[in-house]
Amino acid sequence: MATVIFDALSELLEAEFKEFKWQLSNSGTQDNSISRGKLETANRHKVVDLIVQQYGSSDAGKIAIRVLRKIKQNELADQLKGKLQEGIFDTC
Repeated sequence: MATVIFDALSELLEAEFKEFKWQLSNSGTQDNSISRGKLETANRHKVVDLIVQQYGSSDAGKIAIRVLRKIKQNELADQLKGKLQEGIFDTC
C-alpha cells in the first residue's frame, strides 16, 4: 500500500508536491494532522511514512486521495483509488 501511494506522489512535480505537503498539514484537526515541521523537508518516501504512521495503513490511502483531490490532481487520485481497490481484492 505504501508503494502505491509513493508511486502516486512520484507523479507530482516539485511545486505540486509542496502543495500536497501543505494541504496534508492542514487536512485534519490539530490533534491528528501531521505538523508542518515534519513535512517541510520530507521527501516522498518520508511523507508516505508519516501518512501511514499518523493515520494507519487502513486510512493512509484515503488521506492521500483526499489531499490529491484538494490540489486538483483528480486523475491521479482516481488512479490511486483504483490501485488501492485492486490491492484489496487481490488479498481476499
